[in-house]
Order: sequence, then C-alpha cells, then structure tokens
Amino acid sequence: MDIGWDKAKARANELKHGVSFADASDVLNDPMSIVLEDNSHREQRFQAIGGDGGGRVLAVIFTYRGDRYRIISARKAVKWERQLYEE
Repeated sequence: MDIGWDKAKARANELKHGVSFADASDVLNDPMSIVLEDNSHREQRFQAIGGDGGGRVLAVIFTYRGDRYRIISARKAVKWERQLYEE
C-alpha cells in the first residue's frame, strides 16, 4: 500500500495532536481498522479508526490520489471512536 502526505502538514499535525503521520499509516495497514466515508468535504475523504504500532487507537482522515493513499490529518480517537473500534 502506497501512503503519502505533505511534510509541512505532517509536522503541524504532530505539534497539534501529538500523532505523526508515520504512526497514522499503521492505521491504514491495520486489518481490523474501520473505514467510514466522510461526506463533509467536496473532495472524497475517509476516516479510518484503528491501532498504531504503539497500542494507541487513532482516527485518520485520508483520501485517494491516483493509486496512493494521502493522509490529511490524524489524532487520538475519542471515546465513541475507540468503542466502535474495540467492539
């Protein structure tokens, strides 16, 4: 799976949310992750809820660009997202 992101956006995201896009990419590779469609933007986006390599449950917003996944943002999952993932 080819996963990419904007380096400046990744730095800003890590400062704001404490989650690196490298860790977020683990969620896209998690076979147990849950993917929801995010219809709140003109561009087709998705939210993946899953585990990273460090045991955290993360929420990752991403899109497809060509044949590549493009991470837009990532943060620690909130309570309802963790519950959905852990069910």
